[in-house]
Amino acid sequence: MTDQELNDRLDAKKALVVHFSHHVLMNPEHPHYPEDLLRVLKQNGEFPNSCCVLWPGHTMDLIGSVGVLFKPTCATILSVLARDSGSLTWNDGTEGSLGEPLTVVSFEESFDVPTGSYNEWRVKGAAIEGIFVADPNNIWVKCEVEVGEGEWKTKTNGQKPITLDEVFATFPDSRIFTMNSQGKVEIPRP
Repeated sequence: MTDQELNDRLDAKKALVVHFSHHVLMNPEHPHYPEDLLRVLKQNGEFPNSCCVLWPGHTMDLIGSVGVLFKPTCATILSVLARDSGSLTWNDGTEGSLGEPLTVVSFEESFDVPTGSYNEWRVKGAAIEGIFVADPNNIWVKCEVEVGEGEWKTKTNGQKPITLDEVFATFPDSRIFTMNSQGKVEIPRP
């Protein structure tokens, strides 16, 4: 597959490649929003990112509300799969994934997502288009919360709602996008 074929196929499906700030703890070194996404923006290309590929009318249960929107090339796509590929980077820097190399067949198969799942594309060094917000009226992000009382009080990971204005404030230099039934839509800043 060439880069032009990839772009044409993504455009035909109105598909977007998004690395979400995951609702659950995925990286203990950068666990919370917005630090996880700011790290991706600042260090793009230094490490692989697990992404979901979204399209109008998809029925996937998304793993986050806010993410980095990528525009990949064939060379920046490490693997694709129609479900969670269990991807990780081993200590020696090699890729661990159940995903497949990008081909016309694997591209098409990655859109046939099993019910209750989501697809996973691994990308590294793809161009960044901006920030993606799945539902501008219902944004939840991972945060640290305190639970318990007295000697049983401890910190753990939780979620909290934020507003679209908070997203704008957090990413002042980024374009902000969402998706409707027609595809990608830029959200104008106030």
